[in-house]
Amino acid sequence: MWAQIVEEKQSLDNIAKSLINMKRVSNKISSFKVLIDQIIDETLNNYKNRTKGSNAFSILSIILSQDPSGVGPNIIYEHRAFRNFVLRLFNEKTQKHGIDYVLLNLKGDFLDKDKLRKRCIEFYGVHKKSGNTHDNCDAVHVESDVNVDEFDGIYKKLIKQYLNVNMELDRLISETKIIAANIKQTPDNIQWDANITDRIPKLLAHISALWTLQNASSYFEAENDDNKNN
Repeated sequence: MWAQIVEEKQSLDNIAKSLINMKRVSNKISSFKVLIDQIIDETLNNYKNRTKGSNAFSILSIILSQDPSGVGPNIIYEHRAFRNFVLRLFNEKTQKHGIDYVLLNLKGDFLDKDKLRKRCIEFYGVHKKSGNTHDNCDAVHVESDVNVDEFDGIYKKLIKQYLNVNMELDRLISETKIIAANIKQTPDNIQWDANITDRIPKLLAHISALWTLQNASSYFEAENDDNKNN
């Protein structure tokens, strides 16, 4: 019945209410969750294809994201039809975290946070010169040995591939370890050669993506709490 309302070209408010009702049943009756979620996926995909060329699906995303019960945001984060919308929200949230926030939460051996901050400023200076603007550092225009475009492409691909409510990051962790396997440096014995510099963009992208994704669970929890409290 609720899926039929979506198919019958009802108002966006009615469509959102129907999807929320379906998801509420899915959340409460575990034995039917898989089946109902499949119906929601099919309904969303059909509606998305039917409204292609208009802004109807984008407006539906906004309506669901503002549902005070929290069920609407739950639909957005769990169903792939809204993946681009989730990525856009996620990028807006994470870009608000500057280098000082990252360094404050960064832990590990042989960390020179002053040097890392300097390299970030250099990196984003080149990033802005290449036309990709970010506000994560107070960037200046200087040269860098990091291939910015390669890093940016790999990072965005990894985020898109792994970002999900129930993320499995074991494969990404393994890939990162493999890339880093032959790069061994200590503060008093740092050596740079072509083999190492060629690995930097890929390794940096994997580390950055892994850090971002490991903190993504907090983002999803905070977003749901915000919607419930509005």
